Amino acid sequence: MSYPDTRRRRNLKKLDTIIARLRETALAPWIRIFGSAANPAILLPGDIDAFVDMHEVTLRGDERTDALKNLLQIALDGGWSGNHGYFDPYVLTSKNILFTRSDTGSLAWIHADTPETTIAAGQTGILLTNFTRNFVAELAAAAIPEPVIPTDDENYPLVASANHVAGLVEEIHRRAEDFEEGDLQDRLYAFPLYRLTLIPIADIDLEEFETDEDLILSYAEKTGTMPPIVFDPSSGSIIDGIHRTNAADRRGQQTILGYVGTTSQQHAKHHQKVALA
Repeated sequence: MSYPDTRRRRNLKKLDTIIARLRETALAPWIRIFGSAANPAILLPGDIDAFVDMHEVTLRGDERTDALKNLLQIALDGGWSGNHGYFDPYVLTSKNILFTRSDTGSLAWIHADTPETTIAAGQTGILLTNFTRNFVAELAAAAIPEPVIPTDDENYPLVASANHVAGLVEEIHRRAEDFEEGDLQDRLYAFPLYRLTLIPIADIDLEEFETDEDLILSYAEKTGTMPPIVFDPSSGSIIDGIHRTNAADRRGQQTILGYVGTTSQQHAKHHQKVALA
């Protein structure tokens, strides 16, 4: 089975390499993998999160110091995409201070944000010695269900007005201000009509907007088809649904169901006839 060459798919080999290097480190017996890489529902995790509680580590002196430097070197060698690293090590010191790698790409430890949450997640992670995932092999062997265009769902007509699509978007947002603030409504009403179709994820910029990792994972862990995203074909930009699109990509999907804006009534009707054929 072949897949579009999206950035995240290309990075799976890099993540497998990071896991292999971690297995060779002196800290390997105490490393725990957590986050999306530890979740089998996420076929395409964005990075490797590793946690080490130094209270448990029996290494001492230079061996201990060198092992910690090695973690930083793996993070540095793992590469970067924007401000995002592909390997994020977290170390809980004997003084109960949580450190992580510097975001400047240097061999330095810095204080970690949200330490309580990260420590709790790290302590329940999978020991590296018990970690069996191979990301490239899993994706090659996976039977990934793709979404289908519904033909009899009144909530998702094949051709919808801007008002209808705006109503769907408003229902999805958790807070009223998410829908009301910014230029979301202006972008929605830039098109009088929308047609429901399958959009190749490889054609979408997954990093166009800032995202909430927890929200991406919550979508990715759900079964079934997610609500359609909304897409602006004139700019090639997502109007609404960046988290759902990233979640679909993490699940290994090649396409995502979406409403694509159109200014042509004739085009919309033609699409409807083709979809019903």
